[in-house]
Amino acid sequence: MPELPEVETVARDLRGLVVGARIVGVRVNWLRTLRSQDPEAFARAVVGREIVGTSRDATAEEISAAMDSAASAQPGWDAVSAAERADCLDRAAYLLEDRRVQFLSLLVRGRKDHS
Repeated sequence: MPELPEVETVARDLRGLVVGARIVGVRVNWLRTLRSQDPEAFARAVVGREIVGTSRDATAEEISAAMDSAASAQPGWDAVSAAERADCLDRAAYLLEDRRVQFLSLLVRGRKDHS
C-alpha cells in the first residue's frame, strides 16, 4: 500500500532520532501489530536491542522501477570479466559477514512469526 506523503515525512524525520537508540521498554496499543506474539514475549525479545534502521514496504511502482533498473544494468554486468565479477561478489560477501548482525536484524522484520 502506498504511504501517504505525510507518513513518509514523519518516518524520515523520526529516522534520525531512533536509529542507534536502545529499546528500553514496550507498550502495545494494538495487538494486531505483533502478528502472532504476545506482548510480554515481544518485550523480552526487543528490550535492550539497538535500532539499526527503519524501512517501509515498497510500492508496486517502486518494485517495477527497481526491476527495470536491474534489467537495464544487466548488459553492463555481462560485459564485466568473470574475475572482476568474482571480486565484486567476494567484497559483497565480506561486507555482509562484517555486518551480519545488522543485516539479520533487518531480515527479521519480514518474518510472519518471531518466535
